[in-house]
Amino acid sequence: MNFTEKLNSLKQYRKRLISITGIACFVAVMGFVCAFNLFKDVEIVYNPNQNGATAETVTLSSQNMNQTVGELLENNGIDTTGYTVNKSMDDSIRDVDSIEIKKNVAGTITVDGTAIAFDSGASTVGDLLAENGITLDDHDYVTPSEDTLLTQDITQISVDRVDIQEVTQEVEIPYSTDSTEDKSLAAATTEVSTQGVNGSKTVVERVRFLNGEAVDYEVISETVTLEPVTQVQRQNSTGIATDGHQTYTVSDSDFDTICAIVQHEAGNSYDSVLAVMSTVLNRADAGNWGGGSDPLGILTASGQFESYFGGYYTQFTGGNYSDFTKQAVTDCLNGVRNHEYQRFRGYETDGSVQIAGGNYYF
Repeated sequence: MNFTEKLNSLKQYRKRLISITGIACFVAVMGFVCAFNLFKDVEIVYNPNQNGATAETVTLSSQNMNQTVGELLENNGIDTTGYTVNKSMDDSIRDVDSIEIKKNVAGTITVDGTAIAFDSGASTVGDLLAENGITLDDHDYVTPSEDTLLTQDITQISVDRVDIQEVTQEVEIPYSTDSTEDKSLAAATTEVSTQGVNGSKTVVERVRFLNGEAVDYEVISETVTLEPVTQVQRQNSTGIATDGHQTYTVSDSDFDTICAIVQHEAGNSYDSVLAVMSTVLNRADAGNWGGGSDPLGILTASGQFESYFGGYYTQFTGGNYSDFTKQAVTDCLNGVRNHEYQRFRGYETDGSVQIAGGNYYF
């Protein structure tokens, strides 16, 4: 028998008790007074704890004023498993006029990488969190919100931890290259008269962490600690680039942004720009880098190209890049590449190759 059926049964029983007549004829005046003093009515309110549902009530009577709340409910066949009673089961009914029996809510709280099962009669989501010893820091948030009433339709609750830190790091400043085309040199040959040296700067960023993972960066300050040395060189770029590679089509606005980024990233010669763009499109060919197969998406992927996430490229947007940058980007989008590598750095490592400019590809 469910809770509603039990309440209806108790209501019918109450009516039958009231219909019994003639008892007063056998009760003396003092006996009637004593009976009156010993009789106690307690209202039982059943709260289904569900949006749109109405609470049901029934009145239970007891001739034992010393009876406890638990005994009253048990004697009337009311099982409170899965419910929350707003009175202690040990309270005497002498001091109790009404008892609310509220349906618990069962579900899962996801917090700190752990799923916590709950079966609770808490009033709000915030009360439920407190009940489970879960506290929120200033930037943390919970879904649904803490002040949301905990009803039967809320079974999944998630707590997201947010931490904001200031992170300081040393970042390389790639050196620029002053390159002169010299066809007297052998094809694809470069002679360096002044070796370029990367500089460095101290970057302070405000980093927002969501559940332990960095998701947002804001540059607070940048201080140059070592100025880069410009590389001076002569080169013959003949025969470096090859065509017939996969082609890509981008919008005019994307083209402008791409040119601006690679101009800052390696805009000292046609070949250096082509080398960076070759890296970008090699990644797009692979399709397994941040940004997928979209050239601009590759360049703007989180943490990949400092020229973008540092905002340096903005000085070149609106066509403020060199003609050789525009030509190199155009050629590369049309299938020209000068290497097959997918990574590069501003310094040499084992197995890396300097193709053009100050970058080493691998």
